[in-house]
Amino acid sequence: MPQKETVDESIVAFATVREQVVSSQPEFGDWRNDRPKHQRYGPDVVPCVVEVMRGSPNKYEVDKATGMLQLDRVLHSAVHYPGDYGYIPATLCGDGDPLDLLIISPYSAQEYKGLEPGTVANCRIVGLMDMEDESGRDEKIIAVLAEHRSCSQITSLDTVPPHLRKEIQHFFENYKVLEKKGGKPKWAKVLGWGDKEAALKCLSTSRQAYETKKMQDMLVPQRFKQLWAPNMLHAPQNMMSNKVLTYINVGRGGTASYAYRHDTSFRHYRYSLDIPYPGDNGWLCQTWQRQVSKPLEMQVITAFPLVAECLVHTKIIGALKREYIDLNDKATYDYKLIGATYDDPRTTQIFTLSKINPAIIEHYIRFFEHSATVVGHKNVKITQRLEAEEAIDLFRKHHQHYQEDFPDKKIYNAPNLWCLPWGADLTSEVDNAKPEITAVIECPKGSCNKYEFRKDLGHLTLERPLYSATHWPGNYGFIPQTVAEDGRPVNILVLSNHPLKEMSLCVVRIVGSLMCSDEKGPDMKVIAVPKKEPRMGEWTDVDHVPHHITSELENFFNSYKALESDWRFCKVQKWVNRADTMTYLQLAHTRFFLFVLPMEKVEGRLHKLEQENSALRQKLLLANTKL
Repeated sequence: MPQKETVDESIVAFATVREQVVSSQPEFGDWRNDRPKHQRYGPDVVPCVVEVMRGSPNKYEVDKATGMLQLDRVLHSAVHYPGDYGYIPATLCGDGDPLDLLIISPYSAQEYKGLEPGTVANCRIVGLMDMEDESGRDEKIIAVLAEHRSCSQITSLDTVPPHLRKEIQHFFENYKVLEKKGGKPKWAKVLGWGDKEAALKCLSTSRQAYETKKMQDMLVPQRFKQLWAPNMLHAPQNMMSNKVLTYINVGRGGTASYAYRHDTSFRHYRYSLDIPYPGDNGWLCQTWQRQVSKPLEMQVITAFPLVAECLVHTKIIGALKREYIDLNDKATYDYKLIGATYDDPRTTQIFTLSKINPAIIEHYIRFFEHSATVVGHKNVKITQRLEAEEAIDLFRKHHQHYQEDFPDKKIYNAPNLWCLPWGADLTSEVDNAKPEITAVIECPKGSCNKYEFRKDLGHLTLERPLYSATHWPGNYGFIPQTVAEDGRPVNILVLSNHPLKEMSLCVVRIVGSLMCSDEKGPDMKVIAVPKKEPRMGEWTDVDHVPHHITSELENFFNSYKALESDWRFCKVQKWVNRADTMTYLQLAHTRFFLFVLPMEKVEGRLHKLEQENSALRQKLLLANTKL
């Protein structure tokens, strides 16, 4: 069926914004956007956009057309990345891609799990590894985290442990051995190592190449007037009940601290902690603490850790007041709220601070004191505990501060991934004989939470934790530009050996579907595998999927709603082969263009008219005031 529509304008706008907010200068990588000017960076500090976490075999790349992470391939060999891998933005190499960077962390007294894909970190360059592959020269900058205390001794290649250098070289010389491109074997060869001076020269050349191309191509489309990043601080709150919207910044158990910069919409690495986050750490949308210029932060009690960058409805159960001497030797304070997921039956008995085990509260106190000390604050102490009612009043107060301090509350350029084109490369036609489609991942394999994409915010929201002791047997998500019988996008389960990143795009090969019925009616679950997962290369139809896996999927969908409300259920009807599944998807694709897309355009036009009317009313009011 032919591609009917180009990329939705909201997606193009988001990708354009991401292109414009990035920079190869360390000011972009810094977790603070207000660092004093006298605190200058050395020429060896650069930002890195992380695409692959250390230890992962999943190779992600930032897709230029959408600004989203997309699974490029699963490494074909039994190898994993020896460090966090990404690129220096606003650079350009001979292969047409930005300059690659590998973040190393040889050893540490702290637990270091690696940086999450999609985050940004300032790194200190120590050298480079000169390479070439089937596409040409492909240098890799070697660096350490600039803000990681355990890496301060690594200042040059000579201070990198010799075995680690051997490990890095062995990985890059062998990770493509089993891969092919255009029927020909892919290859990579390490030509040698370069010192810091050689690395900085390579960086300078790539920066100049980027600026030259930018001037030639005029990268900013003129039709976008507001090139502002979508700011989740403005996500709307419901002030009628104790059900507040919280943005999750770091999942429970993480040791890397990130800061969400409202001007970039990226999460920027701050530092590593000695104590893991005791809860899912985030902040309340539409709140503002004036004395420290940040939203109200919250530790969320959950049954299962949440993914970062999701939005979750929580109930406030208390708060802690933290006082300290800041970096400017000024006495100040902030509040740390304690909350729990709103719709989780496992936390219904928790409704105020006094109902929590005292040992847990003491652990929170030690964590909050430690995290402030790591920043460099002094005399840190928790001076007050607030029960639920006091904490809710605190939330209302800081919501009012937000209302007064932020006149423009609009969320600009949030990408509506429901409108993402159907084809595998975002432009091509979909061939029924070669059924490859782009899927959006919402729930990673192994997760116990059900997430859903909110098109108005361009983010995932926690719909509910799974009520049973079950987990997703594959990566659950949706197929863009489709409409199922319930009016939502068609669901898809992507089978894989390793969990896929939430909110990532994945080009998949359809193998069939599982026809189910639930409380809303027919409910088709499309089954697919990543296109570039060679271990599943022979799975082209339902009959090729191992019998135990199909039985496991049937068992999961028959039982995962068992403990939910009496009216909710899911029942497997039958398996559907690939050909019939593609026929169903083509009908769902047609429904999207007949019903959803016209409404999207009408709603967009109405919203634009409302904005124009509001602006006109403001001008009339101003004119009348002058008269």
